[in-house]
Amino acid sequence: MIDSSFFTWCDISHCHVDSTEEFTGGSSGIGEYRGALTTFLCSKIRISHCTLDSNSCNLNGEDVNPPGAILLMEFSSPIIDHSTIENNVGLSGISMVGYCSPKISNNEIRQNVSGNAAGAGLSMNFFCNPTVQGNLITQNETYASQGGGVHILGYCYPRVYGNVITYNTAVGTGGGIHLNSTSADIVGNLITNNRTLDSVNCGTSAVGGGGISGSFCHGSLDPSLAQGRIHNNIIVNNSCEHRGAGIILKRSQFIVSNNLISNNQSLVSGGGGQFIDDSSTFINNIFFSNTIYFTKNILFKVNIKY
Repeated sequence: MIDSSFFTWCDISHCHVDSTEEFTGGSSGIGEYRGALTTFLCSKIRISHCTLDSNSCNLNGEDVNPPGAILLMEFSSPIIDHSTIENNVGLSGISMVGYCSPKISNNEIRQNVSGNAAGAGLSMNFFCNPTVQGNLITQNETYASQGGGVHILGYCYPRVYGNVITYNTAVGTGGGIHLNSTSADIVGNLITNNRTLDSVNCGTSAVGGGGISGSFCHGSLDPSLAQGRIHNNIIVNNSCEHRGAGIILKRSQFIVSNNLISNNQSLVSGGGGQFIDDSSTFINNIFFSNTIYFTKNILFKVNIKY
């Protein structure tokens, strides 16, 4: 085991890490419990042109869903670029918690599976401010309630720019992206063919949102934290079995501008979008050719400014 907090700089490149190999370069936690790679108090690692494939975690013979591929903990801010993170089972492909600000760019994050945790592709939790740019995030599945592709929770301010987020699945809310009590900047992404499968609830959370869901849901946080920008995205061909197939917002204060929200399908309401007890501002969006079975294209409730 190597304590990565003592590195001046470590460049991990052109590596292949799967369930049959031991990875020992630049990680402070390796093996059965941590998954492929874990950093702690580390900002001087670059993970580049690597493949992290088919890693899983198991503790005492029980599936407890710790991270399957990469876990960033407490002030860890590595560069992760031009890598493939696929077929991992655990918390998510890349997971971070506590004051992490990594730069995650030009990766393929695909076919990862999370059993009981949110965010099968990418998960950000509490005070994390990453830049996530130019990645393909696809075919990830979570059996928890939130965020098939990307999950963002609590006091985070990520910049999510220019990604392709497609064919991800969540049971409950946010097939593509789930925003929970966070001030995210979601700009210039293609969010397509994502889906939610059920009506699992999360307290005050929005339920549905095949493409994007955003809400205040964490009981200890200020509802005003559910804000930020959703700007210049293409949100098309998403589906849900509940509400708001393209986008659903609840008790949030986002600026939603210049988005194309089209050809999304919902079984219950808000095929393009549904907005509940919300104070978001809508500017110059196109809602076009969305499908619902029981109600109208866009469903607004309370305090919407557009």
